[in-house]
Amino acid sequence: MLRQGNVLNAATVADKLVAAATLQHIETPAQQATATIVRELATDILNLDRRRPMSTRALRRTVVADAIGKIHQRSRGVYGKRRIRAALLEEHQMIVNIKLIESIMRERGLVGLPRPRRRRPDLLGVSTPARPGADRGCRAEELL
Repeated sequence: MLRQGNVLNAATVADKLVAAATLQHIETPAQQATATIVRELATDILNLDRRRPMSTRALRRTVVADAIGKIHQRSRGVYGKRRIRAALLEEHQMIVNIKLIESIMRERGLVGLPRPRRRRPDLLGVSTPARPGADRGCRAEELL
């Protein structure tokens, strides 16, 4: 009869329960107890509509999470936390902490591509000049 989150349906059901409980001719103590339970249930259902408003922190997190999801989707899953932070700053003028971006990405299961490995130059066949002061007068032949 009631679905979670359907407050409009809950309010109409509560109104019907209160009307039914007041119209009945209550004669026995068992009927009075049932009517009391029905009234309490109806008032609890009506109070579902009076929820606490969303805090500004939760609202900001929701807005940032939506923006992060759109940026990540637009980048086809390439962007990580650093690029998403830069995109938020450039496109939306939002200054967001990297830790917040990390936690939102972790919650939503978003992962960027890893950084490319730093490539060391191949020094085979390249003559490199000796460092000044590298010649200390010790030769490998002398050690043997």
